[in-house]
Amino acid sequence: MRKNSFIKFTEEAKIQFDDVKDKLDVPSPYALQVIVDEYTQGEVKFSFLFKEASGKGETALEHKGFKYIVDSMSAVYLHGSTFDFRDGAFVLDLGTNIDFSVIGEA
Repeated sequence: MRKNSFIKFTEEAKIQFDDVKDKLDVPSPYALQVIVDEYTQGEVKFSFLFKEASGKGETALEHKGFKYIVDSMSAVYLHGSTFDFRDGAFVLDLGTNIDFSVIGEA
């Protein structure tokens, strides 16, 4: 598990992701995987799931004890972003410009 993080998670986002994990009865060691489904004109559409371990082309990371997995293509869009939870929904703030240098590093 790498300690450095491409993505930051607010405390509220971590609480809500953990709540979803509990409601779905996901085993404790599983990590959140964030996947960029589409990037159009500065907006990212994403999905997430819970996985036991990272697979080929994916990297397990951690932000302040919160474990997550990101694939190399999603890392391009998620590098420097922050997940929050407000108004009943998960919100992704890209925070920075897209960093194409992270391809292959994730």
